[in-house]
Order: sequence, then structure tokens, then C-alpha cells
Amino acid sequence: MTKPSVSIAGILADLRCGRDLSRASAGDLARALLGGHCADNDVRDALVGLYQKGESVSEILGFIDVMRANMTPVSVTVRPIMDSCGTGGSGIDNRFNVSTAAAFVLGAMGYYVVKHGNRGSRFANGSIDFLDALGVPYALSDDEHNDRLQKKGVTFLFARLYHTAVRHVAPIRQQLSHRSIFNIIGPFCNPASPSIQIVGTPSEAMAQRLYAVGESLSYDTFAVVTGESGLDDCSTVGRSRIWVRQGQSTRAMVVDPLDWGIRHTLSDITVGGASLSADNAAVFRDIRHRQDTQHPIAVLIAFNVAVMAHIMDPHTAIDAAYASAQAALVTLTL
Repeated sequence: MTKPSVSIAGILADLRCGRDLSRASAGDLARALLGGHCADNDVRDALVGLYQKGESVSEILGFIDVMRANMTPVSVTVRPIMDSCGTGGSGIDNRFNVSTAAAFVLGAMGYYVVKHGNRGSRFANGSIDFLDALGVPYALSDDEHNDRLQKKGVTFLFARLYHTAVRHVAPIRQQLSHRSIFNIIGPFCNPASPSIQIVGTPSEAMAQRLYAVGESLSYDTFAVVTGESGLDDCSTVGRSRIWVRQGQSTRAMVVDPLDWGIRHTLSDITVGGASLSADNAAVFRDIRHRQDTQHPIAVLIAFNVAVMAHIMDPHTAIDAAYASAQAALVTLTL
């Protein structure tokens, strides 16, 4: 990656002063970070500065531009494809991998899902950690990805295999006690270029920014979901707010699980144990083995699937999609 001609010191000074970067300047910073042209201290200052200031729409777009320009694309033979991914950052321990589990269910229901994910940056709680615990392959050729799409309706892309430049910032990301801008842009940088993207994020302020980001990108359907309880999925603990753009039409929704007779606490939908990915995988296996559609985690998965089905097609009722998701959850094969 070519070294930017602008002064990175000047860009970092702007961040320290709390000034938002333009899309172009953010792109210059991303090129410097991902090109390995920055000392560790500068990488840390950049990621912390963006986080503390609050990443602006222009900054997020600038980083997306560079990530997309330098990723290895994946060629899929079926369309439309969708992806659902959270930004993380909820601060809730022992979270279940909802969007990854939901991807299996959506695939079993006839949708084509190319799920883009990563390992947890600090703990073994990422979607790829979960897949490892389940024994599901993801280091595949394009032909193998297409074969899984045809047979299962879903395949998984390990972000590090397609965004190799991120290795330059990985050590500093692991040292941080908070998420970084790379968590935010990940959902927008799927190498298969899905036309349907649903993004979860734990705060309404960030949801508003990400919706503006999505409006600037060429999705057929784009949605942002934020749970009232601080989840980056559709919540079964409290209400969730959802913003959707399809073509030129927009709509906003508030989804209350109580309308479907669902009432959970956070402890109901978190998983105990020290090995996050292994514990999540064990719960997922047990639900399917016992066909326990009333388990709180099963309800959480099916409810998210139902809401995503409604987002993709507003004529699909959440009630009907929820019943279909329950049936698919306990009959699907990995």
C-alpha cells in the first residue's frame, strides 16, 4: 500500500483537538495505518483519538474506502446475498454469537447468507471462534464457498484472510480496552459485496451515524438495529429501534418483544463459563439436539431471524417468520 504524502502528524493533531477528519483525510490515515507506515504509538494515538472523539460519518467512510480497495474479493454465483453483523462494543460479558447462529437459520430458510466475521480481538468471542468450536469450515476457495451456499444457504468469510493489511494494527487493537474504528467498518467490508446488509450496534447515537454511512453506499437493502438494553442485536430484553433503507424508500421501526409474549433478562441470554466460544457452541448444539425452541437463546436467535426476514421483505410478517425460524433452527445441519 502506497505511503500517503500527507502529514500523519497533522492528522493526529486534529484528532487530539477533537476535530473530525474529512473522508479524504480519514482515507489517508487508513492507508498509513494499513500500509504499516505508522509507529505503534501513532497507531494507538489514532485508534484511541478516533474512539474518544467519536468516529464521524466521514471518517468511517474514509476507512471503508481504503479497506474495500485493498480487500481480496470473493466471487459468488448466487444473488441476492445478505450479511448481518454487529459492531460489538456492548460491554456485556458472555454474549452469545447471535448473528452467526442466525446465519445458519436464514440459510436453512432459503436465504443466501455470506457471513463476514473475525476472531475476538481480545477474547475468544468472535464469530470465527464460534465456528471453530462448532467445527464449521471457513478457510475455503471461492468454489467451495459457492458449494456451501448451494447446499446450506450460508458460508463464512474469515476477515483476516481477505483483509491482510489489518495485521499492521492487530497488536495495538489487542492492547486496547475498548473497540476501535475497525470494529465499526467491518460490517461494511464484506469481500462478497452483499446487496443486503444488516448492522447491529449497541447505541442509538452510533446507529444514527451508521445509517448515514449505509445511505452513502450502494446496498439494495440496508438496516441498522440497536437494542434498548445495549445489545448490538435485536433484543429480547427490551425494545429495539431499527432504521431501514430499501432503494429510495426508508422506514423506521420499534420492535418490542413483549408484543410476541417474550420477556427476558440479560442473564437469560448470556452464557456462563470461562470458554466463551466453546460454551456458546455447547448451548447451540444442545438446543438443536433437544429441539428446545423455548430455550431463551433459541428464542433470541429465532426472533432475530424473524426481524431480519421482515426487514428484507416488509410483507413477511414477523409472526410467520418466527415460526419458520424455530422450525429451521432445530432441523438444520451445519
